[in-house]
Amino acid sequence: MPPLLVVFAAFLLAIGLYAGTGRPDIASAARAQESSNAALKAAPARQKTKAASVNELLAGLEKRLDEDPDDAKGWLLLARSYDHVGRVQDAADAYDKAWALGISDSGLEARLRR
Repeated sequence: MPPLLVVFAAFLLAIGLYAGTGRPDIASAARAQESSNAALKAAPARQKTKAASVNELLAGLEKRLDEDPDDAKGWLLLARSYDHVGRVQDAADAYDKAWALGISDSGLEARLRR
């Protein structure tokens, strides 16, 4: 077989394979986009579940502190938790109780006393 014919056959084979498989980079980008879209759609459900579990943890800690109001570390933990979820006034109130029981956190205090 003449060399020019071999090159031409290889070229045709390459075109045929390319046409059959498409562009892998485009296909993987499309799969990545689909995966990203699916993750975005699932995010609100995960956020609701996460918020519910945080609220359950807070409720459990509040109940424990109702039963043992002299737990300074518990009050500090509650203050940090409230601060983390954006309940600033509740965080300040819980921090005041922790501080009155002899425990403090200068970083938390600085955030709450702005």
